[in-house]
Amino acid sequence: MKERVLLIVAAPFVPWHGVSLRTRHTAMALAALGYQVDLLALAGGTLPEIPGVRIRRTGRVPFLSAVRKDGVSTWWVYRMLLVLRTLSMVVGVRYRFVHGVDGAWPSAWLAARICGAHLIYEHCEARAGEARTPRQRFIMKRAAAVITADRLVVSQMRSLGRESRACLISDTPGTWQEDEAIGSSIDIRDGMGVAPSVLVVTYVGSLRKHQGVDLLFNALPILRRDLPKFTMIIVGGTAQEISRAQGLLQKAGVDDAVIFTGQVPTDSLVAIMAASDILVAPRRHGWRAPIKVLDYMLAGKAIVATDCAANRNVLTDECALLVPGEAAAFARAITLLGRDTSRRLAMGKAARGHVLNEFSFGAFQEGLRRCYTYVDIKDSNR
Repeated sequence: MKERVLLIVAAPFVPWHGVSLRTRHTAMALAALGYQVDLLALAGGTLPEIPGVRIRRTGRVPFLSAVRKDGVSTWWVYRMLLVLRTLSMVVGVRYRFVHGVDGAWPSAWLAARICGAHLIYEHCEARAGEARTPRQRFIMKRAAAVITADRLVVSQMRSLGRESRACLISDTPGTWQEDEAIGSSIDIRDGMGVAPSVLVVTYVGSLRKHQGVDLLFNALPILRRDLPKFTMIIVGGTAQEISRAQGLLQKAGVDDAVIFTGQVPTDSLVAIMAASDILVAPRRHGWRAPIKVLDYMLAGKAIVATDCAANRNVLTDECALLVPGEAAAFARAITLLGRDTSRRLAMGKAARGHVLNEFSFGAFQEGLRRCYTYVDIKDSNR
């Protein structure tokens, strides 16, 4: 009989949100390893179909707005619903492992206590000093293993005397299943009204300030001056964010250099990246690289990124130009690559080779296998 895993995430499934992608990959990998996986998520979002995984979610509360992808709106109500839904799932069921992601740790800890399962806690990304908070100390000390893609979490586990339980498992590209469905780059450009001779620079992500999009927008006047045949494509953002950005660019007189696509399906995203010449990652802060950077690498395109810890964790000087978080420096790097086709192609080839060697889905799955095996053996020997 297959061993059962209860995987709990305190967020709805939202396409291209990091936690949603990571949880989806985890469920897929565990099912491929032969586990019987039950996935419990908050209400809302779009639930994916994952072979071998039974998906459940909490209900909605009448007259309360649906939770956002980060679980902020009415979070306490939905977290309580998550606990209650978890209890209903563990009564009379023998799970071997309970795997809680980030804010789902109270539900996961309670479920593991009730059914005598191994508790695995996944902490996607940390902030400096977070391990000193009581709630983080509580779950990190009690989990049989703590999974993360963030080296800062490993440091926090070390400070708690639990480094041996830290399992560093890197992310894998969100587009790996759609890698071959790129279509014709010429057709994509034609559909956007972009000529084959125009240099296309693409950014993927939200338009929130922490993503560094202001750096891109401030670089536009310089790029317009130095690269006459140039277009920037912005993939992502809400309608409100796009409208605000368009207004600012119009005032600066550079709105005609930018195409906003909004949020697009996976196959369209892969096609847009394939039709691009340079992909950009302007985020200035953080310790964990966004999954989109791995998607950039898989696309086999040259990358310009800010020289911060998050990007340094996955990018090398062979596959990206890593520059200071300043508009002028970013513009210079894009201009340099824009004028050197052979260097762009070489960097793109190096980026794809690096991500396939170091951040493949197979490597992600193997990391989970080792972690679960370690927990099973360690706790069985007690």
